[in-house]
Amino acid sequence: MDWKQRFPLVLKEIQRYDCHIVCLCECNHFEDYWVGAMKQLGYTSFVRVAKNISPCARYPFSFSLTQEPPDGSVIFVRERFKIAQNLSFCCQDTKPVGMCVLIDRKAFGRKVVVGVTHLKAFEDHWRKRMLEIDEGVKAIERLSKRGKLSSLPAIFGGDWNEEERGGVEKVVKASKLDLVSSHDSYHPLYTAMDLKATWNTKRRIEGVPWGGFRGMLDYVYYSRNSFALVGVAKEPKFQDIVNLHKQGNDYFGIPNCHYPSDHVAQVCEFEWMGKAYLK
Repeated sequence: MDWKQRFPLVLKEIQRYDCHIVCLCECNHFEDYWVGAMKQLGYTSFVRVAKNISPCARYPFSFSLTQEPPDGSVIFVRERFKIAQNLSFCCQDTKPVGMCVLIDRKAFGRKVVVGVTHLKAFEDHWRKRMLEIDEGVKAIERLSKRGKLSSLPAIFGGDWNEEERGGVEKVVKASKLDLVSSHDSYHPLYTAMDLKATWNTKRRIEGVPWGGFRGMLDYVYYSRNSFALVGVAKEPKFQDIVNLHKQGNDYFGIPNCHYPSDHVAQVCEFEWMGKAYLK
């Protein structure tokens, strides 16, 4: 799908959920699209790190001779919060980006460490993903130790490019952060989809040609002793996506004319234990 067709759909999703903190992976067109649009929606602060080596450079922008700007990760926050400290970085091989910031809730003086990362894709890179997630965990641990009396709470997620119960999740669960997954409360059927793929030989998806993928690649982990998970947004019904295509009204899978990405937004509503509120 063309970027100019997808971007309004992405903004529509952000407006629909109206979150206080928004984390994005594989985000480009930052200066020419995102900054102005998000400011209009009330997101007054942000931190962004672009990849040093971006696959976007391979593609022309809107069929012109100009190449796509590099992608990266970004954290946007609403005015009620401020970004107090930034430990974001590029991972060892310079491609994946680890965003890690300390966010201050102005009115209540409460702080939370927020991290998001997009890890290396494909099964044979599982060792590299474990190294990358370990870098992210250690950065969050360093920021969480800035609490005056105890460790600060954390929220950590992103496109980890690995199905559940793999090495990446084991690293996160073994950390000193004591984090739990939002998937423990609601287990989605999928968080990502590529129905036209040919590489998935593990299992067949009914109604999808052999090799198509539908599975769990995206996660949100949070401090169990600081936050209560109030609710999560559910994924689009898979049969609805298939039916739209069968009726000749849409692309096969996502992204499509109704949903802007091949990954489903991981939207969580948290309640700060004691008082205050975070979404």
